[in-house]
Amino acid sequence: MKAFRGEPSIFASAQPEERRAELEVKNLTLRFGGITAVNDVDLSVHTGELVAVIGPNGAGKTSLLNCITGYY
Repeated sequence: MKAFRGEPSIFASAQPEERRAELEVKNLTLRFGGITAVNDVDLSVHTGELVAVIGPNGAGKTSLLNCITGYY
């Protein structure tokens, strides 16, 4: 198996500063009663980027994704 370490060719012509944000989240906070699950998150994902959300159990990863997708 070979690892691909470049950008997909469909994005090769776009410079990073020319890429628009496909997803932008600003000041996202989620509270359950007195518990703050997600606190003041800012996130921008631009065309061609691959991002990951990592953290320990209970850090709020699923809550963050549920807020972004509109589940909460």
